[in-house]
Amino acid sequence: CEGIEAVGDGAFAFCSDLTRVHLPESLRRIEDGAFARCTALPAIAIPAGVKFVGEAAFLGCDALFSGLLDLSGTTDYDISASYDLRDGSWHIWTITGYHGPDTDITVPSEVSGKPIARIAPEAFAGYTSESCAQLRRVVLPHGIRELYPLTFKDCKHLEEVVLPDTLEELSQGVFDGCDALHKLTIPPSVTYFHLQAIPDRAGLTLCVEPSSAAYGFAKANWENVSLQLPAADPASLTIAGKTFVLTGDFTHCGGDRDAVKALIEEKG
Repeated sequence: CEGIEAVGDGAFAFCSDLTRVHLPESLRRIEDGAFARCTALPAIAIPAGVKFVGEAAFLGCDALFSGLLDLSGTTDYDISASYDLRDGSWHIWTITGYHGPDTDITVPSEVSGKPIARIAPEAFAGYTSESCAQLRRVVLPHGIRELYPLTFKDCKHLEEVVLPDTLEELSQGVFDGCDALHKLTIPPSVTYFHLQAIPDRAGLTLCVEPSSAAYGFAKANWENVSLQLPAADPASLTIAGKTFVLTGDFTHCGGDRDAVKALIEEKG
């Protein structure tokens, strides 16, 4: 209808039977999630007068992006993108889901020549598909900078996630309900953590660098997780002018000076 200037947040979200949309020339804004999960929508023409398109406006529009990428059923991943008003192109290609048969997966760094820049919220959450519910190991691609809320929530069988050294942020509830996850290596590149990014529970070990933000944040905020430092092999450690050879009971402390010092004081 001419005269309409905006399609509101989530206006047509989850309209899975929607196959055709005509947007009026009067349109100026397409808000976040406006057409999210319209899985059967094969194409859409965005009028030249549109000044804003929310990043998640077309999240999970599988038919639309399958056509744009000419996937022809060759991928086990659901893909979406954001619309760039500057040149009318699609960019910020994003993994939004997984429906393949494998339980040990390496998420692709590109699909049909398009670099994967993001992993969407809930992309691998156990309640989104049976494939995600059965995942045991996931390797994330280089280039991912943030894991959004609930990325792996309720993946009950997930034992290992390999995080890329480009990762900078862990958002809320990324690993909630991942009961089988017992060890997680956090690269030093991660500098922002939501307080509930990682479940603070006994039985979960975080492998971190002693000088990293992860180490400092975990020590200050998480009481129940265990911390494992790199298995460096210092032949000796000097404290207050005295040199101590690290053998026997001291070897499990790795490079953690505080732990070594505490053991030295305990043993006299």
